[in-house]
Amino acid sequence: YYQANPTACKTLLPTVAAYFAAMIDGEGSITINDRTSTRPNSSRPSIRVQVANTYFPLIQLFKNETGLGNILTRPASMGAVKGRKKVHYWSVSSLGAVSLLRQLLPYLLEKKVLAESAIVSQPGAEFVRPE
Repeated sequence: YYQANPTACKTLLPTVAAYFAAMIDGEGSITINDRTSTRPNSSRPSIRVQVANTYFPLIQLFKNETGLGNILTRPASMGAVKGRKKVHYWSVSSLGAVSLLRQLLPYLLEKKVLAESAIVSQPGAEFVRPE
């Protein structure tokens, strides 16, 4: 039995979208990887949005509110300072990432241009810069 990952972000309340955008601007990343070098038949780059934090309920909020992504927890690194916390990562890729970025775009600051590039990198993507 195989269940496909959803590709559309749930509709976010404006306050949630603004908060998520601030978290991605500060504690997250948006990556665009050209898959054509490793996958010659690929028609679009790979998009990923990721947020890392030591507070698990915050990372879980991303998954619950968007209905997208995966959570990975990594232990504190070997030889780390005593008491160092585990790090939790939430990530979403491909069309799910683009669907999320479309909702966060009005609120992104630091990573706005990168988010715009991610959106337009998808075939058939329509992009209109908000005024």
